Amino acid sequence: MIFHPQHGVGQIQPIDRETIMGQASKSFVKVFFKRDKLTMIMRSDDLNEQARKIISKAESKRVLNHLKSGDATMSTRWQSRIKANESAIESGDPFQLATVYKGLTQLEESGETLRAADRKHLKTSLEGLIEELAAALGQRRKKIEALITA
Repeated sequence: MIFHPQHGVGQIQPIDRETIMGQASKSFVKVFFKRDKLTMIMRSDDLNEQARKIISKAESKRVLNHLKSGDATMSTRWQSRIKANESAIESGDPFQLATVYKGLTQLEESGETLRAADRKHLKTSLEGLIEELAAALGQRRKKIEALITA
C-alpha cells in the first residue's frame, strides 16, 4: 500500500509487461485509491516520485504521540499560515499533517475564526491522518478519528 498526498492510501496492482514491436515496454502499475474512487496507471519507475509507502506501526504511534504533545504554533498572519499549511499538506508527510491539524485545532480553540482555506486544510489534514493511520495500524477509521480528535 502507498500514500499519495492528494488521493490518500492506494492499493498497487502490477500490470504485466507487454512487448510492443518486439521491444519490451516499460513496466506499469495500476493504483486504486478508495477514497477518491480513482484508478491511476503509472510507470513503475515513477511510483516513488508520486507516492510513498505507508508508515509503519511504530511511526504511526509516534505520529499519534506528536498530536498529543506540546503546542503547534501557527502564524497569526493568515497569508503566511495558508502557504505553510498548503506546503505541509502537499508534502504528504504524516508529521507535517499532524502539525497542521494540531495547529489549526489549537488556533480554533483559542477563539480565532478560521478562514475557509484554514477549514479546508483542517479537514484535509485530518482525512489524510485518519486514512494512513488506519491502514498502518490495521484499525477502523472511526477508532483512529476518535484517537486523533480526543
